[in-house]
Amino acid sequence: MIDSRRTWSGWLARIVVVVALANRPLAAQASDGGVFLGPFAGVVFATLAGEDVSSFTSRTDFAAGLQFDQVFPGGVFIRSGLIYSGRGATAPSVIGDVVFKQRFVDLPVIVGYRLHTRGPRPFFFGGAQVGLNVGCELEDASGGSTTNINCDDSSGNFALADLNGVVGAGIAVPAGKAGLTLDVRYLIGLQQIEALIDGKNRALVIGGAYMFRIGSQR
Repeated sequence: MIDSRRTWSGWLARIVVVVALANRPLAAQASDGGVFLGPFAGVVFATLAGEDVSSFTSRTDFAAGLQFDQVFPGGVFIRSGLIYSGRGATAPSVIGDVVFKQRFVDLPVIVGYRLHTRGPRPFFFGGAQVGLNVGCELEDASGGSTTNINCDDSSGNFALADLNGVVGAGIAVPAGKAGLTLDVRYLIGLQQIEALIDGKNRALVIGGAYMFRIGSQR
């Protein structure tokens, strides 16, 4: 007669082995830390928020630069980089639009977490970024012809930098020693664009980066 205890213990051992093998990919991804660097590019849907700019609508621009990720075992990561990005808004008019354009070099500092899933890994993040104003102009088409006015030549006292809160989510797709990250970021302006104007930047950025591992895997 077969010993039932040996039979059950044998089946239990097999189940443990199968579960362990099935979860090896999850364990490998959870411990997949390292430093990653790569180019970033995206589309920016920008506008202004505030009582003095309530009539403004959104405008589309672009963002491009270099992204840096420090990924820790377990899924936590820190993201930074240098991103050249356009912002601003459009004031529509029956006689021609007035477009407010700004250019920034942004330095984000973001903390996020990647979920432990097989294959592509969803992630979410939050943080802040500071942007150095490297370009500012008003494009006035209300007179039948287009006139560009540099902000420095106007009577306004426009801010030299922009401070934003950042929240977002995305997905990371592994590809050997490299990987593709796609994300959506919402920028919330924390300071006025001009000293006497109640208006702050808002932007939705949809972009991606192709990230290369730097150094050995941790």
